[in-house]
Amino acid sequence: QQYQQQQREQEQQQREEVVVPEAGQEQRKQAKVGLVKRQSIVDLGTLDKRTRAVVAILDSLNNSVEDMKVVDKLILSPLKLMMGTVNQAIDQQNFNRLFGKLSTVRSMDERLLQDLDARFVSADPIIGDVIVKYVPFFKLYLDYIEDHESLMADLKKQRKGKLAEYLTNVEAHPDCHKTLEEFLTVPTKRLDILEKQIADLLAATSKSHKDFANLTQALETLKKTSADIKKNMSDRKNLAIIRQIESQFMTNPKFSKPGRFILREGPLIKKSRDMNGKDREYHFYLFSDLLAYASKSGWKMKLHQKVEINRSFSVRILPNVMTGQTDSKGKPIVEHRFLVCSAVKSFVLVANDDQHRAGWVRALE
Repeated sequence: QQYQQQQREQEQQQREEVVVPEAGQEQRKQAKVGLVKRQSIVDLGTLDKRTRAVVAILDSLNNSVEDMKVVDKLILSPLKLMMGTVNQAIDQQNFNRLFGKLSTVRSMDERLLQDLDARFVSADPIIGDVIVKYVPFFKLYLDYIEDHESLMADLKKQRKGKLAEYLTNVEAHPDCHKTLEEFLTVPTKRLDILEKQIADLLAATSKSHKDFANLTQALETLKKTSADIKKNMSDRKNLAIIRQIESQFMTNPKFSKPGRFILREGPLIKKSRDMNGKDREYHFYLFSDLLAYASKSGWKMKLHQKVEINRSFSVRILPNVMTGQTDSKGKPIVEHRFLVCSAVKSFVLVANDDQHRAGWVRALE
């Protein structure tokens, strides 16, 4: 947990150090010219395939920026003005938590769009180097995306009373074409959309074109950034699941570990080593690199053993054993056994049936 906290603090510090560059006066002039040129396009069919791909990128980014402007004008700015009045629908703390990061993402999108519009002045727009320049700033999306799911859950809880009434009225406005939740989801899709659009532009760009190398670099970096975001999201979800499991124990079993995730859990019978001993049912937890089992102790679980899954770990199906006993319906009881071996401990487990055993063995292999 301490390691993960340090990692998150380091990543957060790196994001806070990211400052999106301001456009110069001449660049702003060029952007206005490019914007007018883009907005004057009547028929995309008159453009060559490569220019159409560039227009698709600019139009998509422009739509995102316009969505954020609608959110600010119709929803967020009025909410701020209502603070401290009898009509207050949300306090400052909750407002900052829910919407604080949106302005940073919007600012980056606006500046990226401005820089790209400035290149649209050319008959053959070169934009690969612009995308490459902005790739480091896409880390700003990471922080937004990582918190999006929890923020949406918080917003759902907040959507009551005056805030619910306010949002219902605002979302009925003809210029408000999405719900607030839909607007807030827009930035989470930006990188995936941009990655696909850069791929389309690269496909329409010849290898001899001076934009090809930068577009190739931009696409590779975008893919890596998207993969990093998805991995971080997956790691956070796995950590949340493992911590929820840890909360079920009398004392912390210390299952949390960077990169670890849960594969399977459930009850199995552990055979006693002693011929006259008593077999016992435990609750087993199978993680990506660890097998643990515990028993119920009051309202909590008590950890009995943790077995690392490494090179010395193995699992093998054993023949079924007829116990000579019958169940309540008179049906013969069969033990569906399998063997778990490790450098620390080895034991025989019994599943409910062949299918149940096969599922555990597949997961353990």
